[in-house]
Amino acid sequence: MFPGVGLMLFRSLGDHPLVLIALAALLALPGSVAAQQSAEPATLSDMDSIGLFQGNPVVPVGPPGAWDEHIRQIGNVLYEPWNSGKEYKLFYSGYSGSYTGVTYIGYATSSDGIHWTKVGKIIPGATLEGPYVLNVSGMYYLYATLKVSGHPAGFVRYHASNPAGSWTYDGIVFNSQGNGWEAKLVSAPVVWKEGATWYMLYEGDGFSASDEGVGLATSSDGRSWQRNPTNPVIRKGQFTWFTGNIAPDDIIKVDGTYYLFYHGIFGPSGDSDTGIATSTDLVNWTDSPRSPFVPLDGGYASTTMVMKDSQYVLYYQPRPVGDNMGIYRGYPAKRVQLPTVSASPVGGTYSDPQWVVLTASVPATIYYTLDGTTPTAASATYTGPIQISSTATLKFIAVGASGNQSAVGTETYTIDTVPPTVAANPPGGLYATA
Repeated sequence: MFPGVGLMLFRSLGDHPLVLIALAALLALPGSVAAQQSAEPATLSDMDSIGLFQGNPVVPVGPPGAWDEHIRQIGNVLYEPWNSGKEYKLFYSGYSGSYTGVTYIGYATSSDGIHWTKVGKIIPGATLEGPYVLNVSGMYYLYATLKVSGHPAGFVRYHASNPAGSWTYDGIVFNSQGNGWEAKLVSAPVVWKEGATWYMLYEGDGFSASDEGVGLATSSDGRSWQRNPTNPVIRKGQFTWFTGNIAPDDIIKVDGTYYLFYHGIFGPSGDSDTGIATSTDLVNWTDSPRSPFVPLDGGYASTTMVMKDSQYVLYYQPRPVGDNMGIYRGYPAKRVQLPTVSASPVGGTYSDPQWVVLTASVPATIYYTLDGTTPTAASATYTGPIQISSTATLKFIAVGASGNQSAVGTETYTIDTVPPTVAANPPGGLYATA
C-alpha cells in the first residue's frame, strides 16, 4: 500500500506539511532488538506491535523529588531538521509525589532522537498535562489540559517563538459542555493545521459510564472552535477490544488516509493499550483489525510518531507499574510468526530408498543434518529432495528472512532393503506319517 505514496506529518511543519514521496517499507534503525523482541519492522497497514530499541528508556523519569519523578504522558515530538542540534523536540507532562497534585509540562531536545537533554519545565506556574505542540510559520502553539483541584478543566493555549523561552497565555480555548458524552470533562487534545483550517481531536467524558468518546472540532484561528455536529466521531464501545475510555494520542495523514493513534482502557485497574484507527474524512473511523498492539512492557499510556529518512519512529510511555517507566523509543512492528517445516514422506520403515521433500511455511532457508545432530546455519542447505538410502535420522530447521528460526524437526527413516527369508520345519521330504 505504501511504496510511492505521500506522507503528511502535521506536527512537523505546521501549515507547511512535509510531503515525502516514495515511502519505503520500514527498516529497523541502528540499535534495534527486533529479533529478541519477536517483532519485525512493518508499514502502518501491517503494524500490530511496537518494536523496541536498545537503551530504553531514552527519557527516564527524574530522581525522587524532581518535578518529573513520574512521567504521566507523552505529548508529541516535533522533528525539525533545520534546527541543528535540536532537531527533535519532545513535550511531556510529569509530576512529583501524587498524580492528584501538581502536574507540569516538560521539554527535551535531541539531535538524533535517542540521546535527549531535558530543558525542564516550560510553563512552571500552571498545572497542565497532555501537551500537544505544533509549529505554524515559526510560532509554536501549545495546547494542554488545565487541571483544577486535580481534575481536567478544559484546554488552554500558549504560544512562543522559542520552546525554551517565555510562553504567552492565550486563555482557555475549549471546555466541556452540555449534558451528554462530554459534559464532565474534555482532555487529550491533538491539534494540527491543514491549509487555513485548524483541526482538533479530543477525548470527552460524560457523567454516565456510557457517555464517552472522541470528538472533532475545527477552527479558523486555533482559538475559537466549532464542534462537528456528528460528535462523538468515535463512541465508547465502537471499537470492541476495550471497554473503557478512548483517548487520541497522535495523528498522521498518508495519501489521503488519516491514521489515528489512540489508547483504550480495557482493565479494571485502568490498564491501557494502543490501537490505530483510519478515516478519510475524520468523521467515519474504522479500527485496525490488528488493534491492540502486542504489549512488550505492559500497556501503553500514550504514543506519538515522527518520520525521518522514510522511517517511522515511535515514542511511547509503557505503564505496567504506574507512571514510573519514562519514555521509550520504538518502531512500528509486526508480530513474527515463526516458520515451520514439514517432511514428506514422514519418517518410518521403508523397503526402498526415499526421496524426502522439506517444505517451509514461509519463505525461508532450510538447513538439515542426517547424522542426528542439531542443524545450524552452517549445516547443509536444502536445495531439493534429499535421498535417504540407508537408515538415518533427519533433523531440519528453517530460518526466515528476518532471522527468525523454526523449532528443530526430526524424522527417522529405517531403510530395510534385505528381502525376508522363510524356512520350513520340517523340510520337504518323504515321511511315513502325516
